[in-house]
Amino acid sequence: MYIIKRLMEVLRDQTGHTETYLPDVMTISIQDKSDRHAAVTDPEVNTFHRAIASIVVLAQCFGLLPVHGVTAPSAQSLRFRWASARVVYTAFVLCLLLFMVLFCSLYTLQIGGSFQDAQCMIFYGIGTATYAMFLEIARRWPRLMVQWSTVEQKQSCYGPSRRLRLKIRCITAMILSGAAVEHLLNEYNNLKFAAQQANTTTSIIRQYMLKSHHHLFNYVGYSHACAAVATMAGALATFSWNYMDLFISITSIALAERFRLLNRHLQNVRGKTLPGQIWKQIREHYTSLMDLTDTLNLCISHMVLLSFGSNLYFICLQLFNTLGRLAKWYERVYFYWSFGFLILRTVTMSLSVASINDESHLPRSVLFAVPARGYNVEVSRFLQLVTTCEVALTGLNFFSVTRTMLLTMAGTIVTYEIVLVQFSHNDS
Repeated sequence: MYIIKRLMEVLRDQTGHTETYLPDVMTISIQDKSDRHAAVTDPEVNTFHRAIASIVVLAQCFGLLPVHGVTAPSAQSLRFRWASARVVYTAFVLCLLLFMVLFCSLYTLQIGGSFQDAQCMIFYGIGTATYAMFLEIARRWPRLMVQWSTVEQKQSCYGPSRRLRLKIRCITAMILSGAAVEHLLNEYNNLKFAAQQANTTTSIIRQYMLKSHHHLFNYVGYSHACAAVATMAGALATFSWNYMDLFISITSIALAERFRLLNRHLQNVRGKTLPGQIWKQIREHYTSLMDLTDTLNLCISHMVLLSFGSNLYFICLQLFNTLGRLAKWYERVYFYWSFGFLILRTVTMSLSVASINDESHLPRSVLFAVPARGYNVEVSRFLQLVTTCEVALTGLNFFSVTRTMLLTMAGTIVTYEIVLVQFSHNDS
């Protein structure tokens, strides 16, 4: 009661009335800690640990992110152990993909190593690097999730993110369903080619495998067992490539949602006079989100670089393929779907990551609108923090992912496409 009366006196001295922001001040300043804990641990609250649990379980079915305790109620239950079946499964997949990279590299060097010929080697190389990166992320994942849960608990006064789980499900359904259709169309193209080269079912399967995995069977004699292993390797590499963009997108959306909750709270006090203690608390909440961004960036910055690099390569490759003619209707369907889906996935991932930087800038407009009589040292510190510090995920600190990154990528794609066209004319 003394705190409430004191705040009322401060507001009365500064504004002449007490109706500015007292209920929200009480919510932020003197909310009972047990209520905060209940808000975070309540099953209905969409905490990030719970919202992403099913997505992590799906990844573990393919050997990604081998962490224990992902379905537990609390992030404190997360554990990473090198001596576990999950890590052994991941190591097995890594060895399998390295095996494919070896034969793809030999095949690429044998036939000359052109831009198009290196597609297989780069594809399996991306899959291998993705599994290695997720293994490193799994080692840091428990600490990251504990820090994330701590931030959610301390900022429970802003309310839960009720749309987070829905957003994650929508983007997961969009990316994985699009990837499944692309993979099925590719398999259909290979089967149609095999059917034209053989008559019996056994010979069709053989021709199908020789076309889709010719880089392997040029060095290893064909067998059904080897064909099954090659098919599994291709499916794992395809899933990991798509899941990499999905993982980056959903973690970025979840972090941007934390900034959005804080910004929504700031919009409610826009133009109002608040005590310095309240501005200090909001600034500390913003600082904790900055620290969380730095921790997340430390975990996935190498993956962000790989994602942008791989997407840039395959977009250029698909555009280069447009120089040739696609005679069959199913080849055209596959090409347009694959290229359109690749563009959609890249744009979705880029905008999701860039939303962190967008949301981090929004407090400036509220701070600039603080009345002169309410301006104090805490507002000045908060404003300096927002205007001078860049909050964004990076590609291994080579670049920061903002909205302008899309324009940079578009310019790079056009430049490289012109170079590829020139080289193709010289070769002809």
